[in-house]
Amino acid sequence: MRIGFHCKQAARLGLVAFRFPRALLAASIMKLRKLPMLGLEYERRSDAGRPNREGYADGQSRFSLLLLKRPIIEVVLSRGDDLAAYHFFLARSVRRLFTQLGVIQDTFGLEFNKDVSSFVEIGCGSGRCIGALIDAYGGKGVGIDGYMDALTVAKAANIGTHIDYSHCSVVTGTEVLEYIPPNVDLVLFSSVLVHIPGQDGRRKRLLDAVKQVTRFMIGIERYDAQLKAELEDRGVRVAISDEEMLFFWSDQDVRCDCRRGTCYPPGEALGTS
Repeated sequence: MRIGFHCKQAARLGLVAFRFPRALLAASIMKLRKLPMLGLEYERRSDAGRPNREGYADGQSRFSLLLLKRPIIEVVLSRGDDLAAYHFFLARSVRRLFTQLGVIQDTFGLEFNKDVSSFVEIGCGSGRCIGALIDAYGGKGVGIDGYMDALTVAKAANIGTHIDYSHCSVVTGTEVLEYIPPNVDLVLFSSVLVHIPGQDGRRKRLLDAVKQVTRFMIGIERYDAQLKAELEDRGVRVAISDEEMLFFWSDQDVRCDCRRGTCYPPGEALGTS
């Protein structure tokens, strides 16, 4: 099982690397810079008259690999698919996802049932997280995001027909519901709720609506006092870990022996994926 998970992840990485070679070069520079005598010069610039948007790969990023402080390789990624492929896929690890799922499990004393077979990620970006969930547990998934460049990367990394991706602005709130299949097992929020304005009640309506169509709802968001209050007001259990909010909701009272570790990829220990 462990080998199967890593083979599927390697296939996704290979597809992205083949489709976006400049993003692969940037990721390679970030790895090589750690070797002796090598270094990095990195610069990120905004497009003229267009500020960088939080949660998007905007502007330009310049990566220079230095040998004895002199540049030997340079690549510039501009706003679009290549920059999204680097920032939202190649530069991200699924280790954080499974580590935080482990924290959620230990904190709330729960177990994700082994028969969970359908997943939805709201704000899926490049599909890095939902792809890892499908590779670890099997089943089918739906990824929803409003950033088309990131979805292009997600579709390039999609192996088989296990994940469908839909383009929909998540900040509008309940409009994403039309893309969620009925009776889905698990809905994941990852760094998306903080981008939805909370003053007009959109987040509350979205949370209430999602609870009507899923068995489990989990999320990883940066700490926000107002969002924490909204979650707790709706019966969602919240824990704070390393300035992040980890939250969980179930349609039933789920209890388990937390030492069983079923939140990790099959055969994996905490944080080794």
